[in-house]
Amino acid sequence: MQITLFRANMVGDAKNCIYPTKVVVTDADELKTAVSYDHVCAEYKSNYRNADNFLKSDCVVMDCGNDHSDNPTDWITIENLDDLMSDISYAIATSRHH
Repeated sequence: MQITLFRANMVGDAKNCIYPTKVVVTDADELKTAVSYDHVCAEYKSNYRNADNFLKSDCVVMDCGNDHSDNPTDWITIENLDDLMSDISYAIATSRHH
């Protein structure tokens, strides 16, 4: 597995759009360290995140909000993700709201 993230030098600043630090993640410990900062999963021109500055990404990001159902048995969970994507490599980083 290899995922390229870009992280900020801060945590929790909703107004931040600057992600200057490139991190190439190859294992769980590197992922844990990288996502402990505000981060994005794409490279942006001048490290400034907005739609016009998007350059590239080497991964697909998904959110399991589970707002499609009020029934917990319908929800996608960390525990059942392997059953749903058994032939796909993936990494999980939960949000601070998880």
